[in-house]
Amino acid sequence: ILRISWVNIREFRAMYTSNTMLAVNDQLIWYMSRTGRSFSPMYGVNYFFGHFKPMLYLFSLFYKFRPGPETLLFMQTLFLGLGAIPVYLLAKRKLRENFYAFIFTLGYLWAMTFISYASFHTTTVAIPFLLWAIYLLERGCLKLSFLLAGVALAGKENISLTVLALGLYILIFRRDLPRRRFLGYGFIILSLLWFYLAVYMIMPIFHGESRTQ
Repeated sequence: ILRISWVNIREFRAMYTSNTMLAVNDQLIWYMSRTGRSFSPMYGVNYFFGHFKPMLYLFSLFYKFRPGPETLLFMQTLFLGLGAIPVYLLAKRKLRENFYAFIFTLGYLWAMTFISYASFHTTTVAIPFLLWAIYLLERGCLKLSFLLAGVALAGKENISLTVLALGLYILIFRRDLPRRRFLGYGFIILSLLWFYLAVYMIMPIFHGESRTQ
């Protein structure tokens, strides 16, 4: 985690990245940490008009202590790194072999270097929450799995598709789970309800906010 963070920060400081989303999120989260508003100084509109990402408020708390793109790159890498734990546990549970589970986890960490390269996205941060939700589902911790899937939805409105797919997986493939229908339809309803609220009710509220805000 530390090495990947160091590489990403070094690449950023050397100006090897042309991805504008790091700058957009940096300015947006800085503004959030000072005002509590989701107004984007770079775009000149409320950012939640285009994408609903309440998870950004989590990072605004870190900006009160250490503002800057380096904080975003480090925290994103940290969250992704923590996702290696459920990946290993899932692989061990399915493959029943520590060595193969370790190799599988190395593959995840290798992919992580490309996912987090010199940019920041809340959809990336949502990955470990989804991984933990899947692992806890396999362990039978259904309530906690449902809760973490709900947290992942705060990353972006389109994460609803992943949570919906998880609900379908439960209904089709996990016939051994207690209250399978209740849980599966619960995931599906949660995802559809969140998508509807975000896209058709919450995001339109922020339409029209300008630089005068």
